[in-house]
Amino acid sequence: MRDDPVASDNLKTLIFKAALFIIKYRTLAHSLSEDHARTGLEILNCVRILTRVYPYIYESDNLRRWEESVVWQSQDASFYKKYGEKISDFFDVSQTLGSQLVNALLDLLFYSGFTLPWADSDSQFVKEGRVSYGLWQSGIACDVHVQSTWTYESKRTEIMQLLLTLDSKCIYVSPGEYIKLNVPAVDCIVRHSDKRRLQSVLCSLLNTIIKYHPETWLPFDPRNAQGSTNRQVYVKTCLHFLLVNLLNRAPWDDSGREKNEFRLQFSYLHKPKHFQFLADGIFKILRQPVSRQYG
Repeated sequence: MRDDPVASDNLKTLIFKAALFIIKYRTLAHSLSEDHARTGLEILNCVRILTRVYPYIYESDNLRRWEESVVWQSQDASFYKKYGEKISDFFDVSQTLGSQLVNALLDLLFYSGFTLPWADSDSQFVKEGRVSYGLWQSGIACDVHVQSTWTYESKRTEIMQLLLTLDSKCIYVSPGEYIKLNVPAVDCIVRHSDKRRLQSVLCSLLNTIIKYHPETWLPFDPRNAQGSTNRQVYVKTCLHFLLVNLLNRAPWDDSGREKNEFRLQFSYLHKPKHFQFLADGIFKILRQPVSRQYG
């Protein structure tokens, strides 16, 4: 494929089609619930496609440069006409495709009827999906029980895996390149202007990880790094997504002020009950394997 221009063009078209489909139906769909239409499943299929093909983009120097110059640079309206009709109904040509894709994926993590349960106010007969920046799990910033299902968690897992794939550009370059490398997907998340969105993502990830206490504990198995159950895969994906954005080296502005808003939101935790929640959860996680080993 690397030496075949036709195959390479087809791959680029596939990426644009899949990304635009996600953005379109995040914006225009009335519901992504499986009870109403197959749109939610089609979005998940597009997420799966991008998750699998994007590493190939990063492995090729030519395709990586193409991605930097096209996906993460603004294009005029005429550029997108070959990828669909009425693009202007859901796509802002003043913004890059990459940033709008990341924003759409973050929204889909909090979409009622898709990754969150329906709100109590939703009619029994007419339910319209919408983005609701609630939390996935009780804990920090949420004292009430939050209903969740394996279906919701599975969808969140797949969406976060695509976001992690977009964030993973740095592992495909040499150490020398990494020093000056800019990863636009990471910057798009950690420098996001919507602080409420970042707070919801951060607290949801923290609560999910800290409140996970499996009945049994097994040593890390490199042959099955993601975990042996759906719940393990979900929690480990949450942990990876948290660490990538929380510990990523901070982008800096001209004044030298740190602009990692994700880490900044974490620093705002100050209530004693929040620190107690974190301490108790971490203690349980560390105590369980020790108590099992030494009885």
